[in-house]
Amino acid sequence: MPKLRVNEIFYSLQGEGARKGSANIFVRFAHCNLECGFCDTEFESFRELTVEELFGECKHFPCKNIVFTGGEPLLQLAAEIVKAFKSFGYYLAVETNGTIAPPKGIDWITVSPKVAEHVLARNFEKVRISELKYVRNKSQGIPHPKVKADHYYLSPEFDGDYPNAENIKHCIELVKKNPEWKLTIQEHKLLKIR
Repeated sequence: MPKLRVNEIFYSLQGEGARKGSANIFVRFAHCNLECGFCDTEFESFRELTVEELFGECKHFPCKNIVFTGGEPLLQLAAEIVKAFKSFGYYLAVETNGTIAPPKGIDWITVSPKVAEHVLARNFEKVRISELKYVRNKSQGIPHPKVKADHYYLSPEFDGDYPNAENIKHCIELVKKNPEWKLTIQEHKLLKIR
């Protein structure tokens, strides 16, 4: 199995969505297959780790929840890695842009689409999506996803680490007009935690 390109590993609270407030080990993989103008995450630097080395670092945290994120984690998160961490007793979540279908065995799948819906639908038509989250600014309307999820969220686009009041107000109005959606805000940024 090739070595994994890992940008960082840290222990914190989930800052948004249905699992907000839960303790998790975050494993940020390097690289992404998209270039989104609003992305505020540094994920290009990395160190190479084997699955055993990654597990060795994760086992020191007092938690069995892992969130694989990035960049785009599904560029590297193969079925063998999922199987290995499941055998160690971990609950696995992934945060993906929806362009690559996930391997089986992931417990929680958050999809935040950044591409055309037809790409998302092709990759996820047979996958149970836990939450579907769209980042929105004041110029964007309500999404019309072609896939089903357990939870639907709108997340106002921030200005870096700071909330944008117009985007928040716009998302609130979208949710009020479309009550099947919920508002989520990147609370980890507001609370100044990782």
